[in-house]
Amino acid sequence: MYRLGQKTSFFSNVKVEYYAPYLLKDGLVRRVQTFDENTSNLKSIFEKFSYRTDKLISRETYPENDLVIERFGRRRKDQMKLHAYLRPFHTRTMEFYSEARLDKLLRRVSKAWELEESYDGRENGLKEIQVVFTIAEKKFGPAETSKSGRDIVKIIEKYEKPLNRKDRNELSSARILNQKDIYVRIFDFENNRIYIKFFHEKGQIFCKTAEFSIPGNPVADDLEEDDVKVFIVDPRDPKPLIYELRDLYNEQLQSQIKAINRVEVSESEINVLLEDRMKELSANELNVWIFDVKRNINVLKGRHEKSIQKKDKKGDGTTLSTLNIEIDFLAPYLTKYEDLDSLTKPHAIQIRDECLNNIRMSLKSKEDELYYQILETQKEIESNLQTWAVDCLNSKKFFQKVLEMRLKRQKTSSIAYYS
Repeated sequence: MYRLGQKTSFFSNVKVEYYAPYLLKDGLVRRVQTFDENTSNLKSIFEKFSYRTDKLISRETYPENDLVIERFGRRRKDQMKLHAYLRPFHTRTMEFYSEARLDKLLRRVSKAWELEESYDGRENGLKEIQVVFTIAEKKFGPAETSKSGRDIVKIIEKYEKPLNRKDRNELSSARILNQKDIYVRIFDFENNRIYIKFFHEKGQIFCKTAEFSIPGNPVADDLEEDDVKVFIVDPRDPKPLIYELRDLYNEQLQSQIKAINRVEVSESEINVLLEDRMKELSANELNVWIFDVKRNINVLKGRHEKSIQKKDKKGDGTTLSTLNIEIDFLAPYLTKYEDLDSLTKPHAIQIRDECLNNIRMSLKSKEDELYYQILETQKEIESNLQTWAVDCLNSKKFFQKVLEMRLKRQKTSSIAYYS
């Protein structure tokens, strides 16, 4: 505990500031500033935070290099672990809790003309991705809004060997060049080619390679032998047939589409992450314990509402704002008849049927609305299956399950009651 909630200590070229929890709006509890011995210029700033909703633990700032390093705890929506960037925003480095993400993303480095991603434990063996973009040309005039993202020049993928070597050997024996044996794959959009490098085989220094030249309209059936360059390490091994090369080429075209989509998802995720960080830094929201009634805004609001209700109470214990009303569904239909005593039985049955039909239509519209919400939730889950964290995905699936239960209850009880 510190007097007035804060304390400042000075050491050799170091200034340390301590703050009590919840004293500052941003959750800062400690700041350590290091100065240069000769010039007394500020060299580094270390800040520690607590109880922040964005899970920010610490921030390191180096003014000389314009470098900022942020570290986060677990249970963030994007599962980000570290965020390092230069002040002019030329380079960003992001590290994630890969075990908590569906795509197993471990590290991402974003530059002005390059993007690098590292993965850990993916089922397809993908380990690294490197994307090279074109340098944007500065043009005068209105901005073009028709195209989003950067133009891709090259995509380089690196794979690791499958854990089950027995399955890989069985697949490799079926074809000379196999999709499962790819070590490096390069999609060169500038030169219209696909370069593949396979894993080294036992007892060989070099490895098999294949290079495809992509024509104007890439179709696997149009591939000719002149469009492919294949290198086989052992000249005694048989060369792949043109049908095998066409199958491999077709697989690479499909993988190329998936790689482009993956890059687009990564770029959109980066933009969303930066927008969220700007909102989090401006909001500076803190987690408050529910029993901390002095700081919890929701608790204070609830107590304020209860105090207002107590003031509005009558002598018999009922509140002025509460009314016991019994809904009469037939009232709007009975107003059509001036003399209710002269109603005949056919008229009464007609009024009853009209009222029940309107109630059924209202229940049917509610059922359609629930069904529409279920479809929208399912589309949202499918579109963000690779980007959402496990906790967020489970929460969305739970919400979908609740909607399905409500729809089932609506069909079995409500409509049957008024049928």
